Amino acid sequence: MKKISISNNIISEMCDAGLSIEAMGRAIGVSGQTITRRLKEFNLMKIEYSTYKNKEWLYWQYHMLKKTQKEIADNMNKPVSVIARSMRNLGVKTRDRAEVSHMALGNSVAITKDVEDMINGGAIGDGYIGSGSNFSAYYSQTNKHKAFTEWLASEFYDLGIDGNIYRVEQERWGKINTAYTFCSLNYSELLAFRNIWYPNGKKIVPDGLEVNPRMMLFWYLGDGYLSSSGKTRPIGLCTNGFSDDGVDLLVKKLSNIGVYSRRQPARNTIYINSTNALIFLDIIGKCPDEIWKCMGYKWDLDRLKYEWEAEFCQTAA
Repeated sequence: MKKISISNNIISEMCDAGLSIEAMGRAIGVSGQTITRRLKEFNLMKIEYSTYKNKEWLYWQYHMLKKTQKEIADNMNKPVSVIARSMRNLGVKTRDRAEVSHMALGNSVAITKDVEDMINGGAIGDGYIGSGSNFSAYYSQTNKHKAFTEWLASEFYDLGIDGNIYRVEQERWGKINTAYTFCSLNYSELLAFRNIWYPNGKKIVPDGLEVNPRMMLFWYLGDGYLSSSGKTRPIGLCTNGFSDDGVDLLVKKLSNIGVYSRRQPARNTIYINSTNALIFLDIIGKCPDEIWKCMGYKWDLDRLKYEWEAEFCQTAA
């Protein structure tokens, strides 16, 4: 009978993969006794290779590698009941219902620089990052213009983030207004944004926030406006919901990109004078063509918002 060669590397790799002694023997074509001798010979018996009896290994397989009890059992050539009993005896907790649901239905997306800038630009304005579990989060934003919300949804979709648009009725100052909300699906990768922006459940300005042209565009589209102050057209950025220190940080970050502004203490908003407003608009570029009719007034230095909407927004809604 031809002798089967069993190297240290092969045994080590199988151990790292979590194979039992019996499974190693079947894979190589030798008995379990032969595998045991080789483990002792290669000094690999310092841990127990009935690995489903090892708490650290079992925790790693189940919680870190996200294997199911059945997958672990199949790998060890054991009944599922053996793995379940071992987990109970060793104190390895099973997944809760929310995590099981997330693993079954969870979505995934690559977080590119474009995704990061869109979410950060929206979040500094009226965007919201919510979470219904410990495993994922979603992004939502509301606007009165359906055309804008559809464009926003398409921008996210092109970057791999899907979602839905909802028509909502909002009461404001005793009047019912119609608005449109884009709400993304839940993605595990968006949870990091939720944790950065809402560390204690309340939105803050993150210290590491990067202010760049694309981020500024989505910030301005969400919560920026051209003011009508006499013959000049300064820009205002609504930052009322943040702390004084947070708004001061934004003013500093704008100055780092060449836009000089100041915080208005009375309302805790950002004021950009007419000279720097032109610099700001030059940095973010022109209004996207798809939303020009409903959002172009933010770039129009000659007409006020109500004049623009009277001419264009009947067809833009």
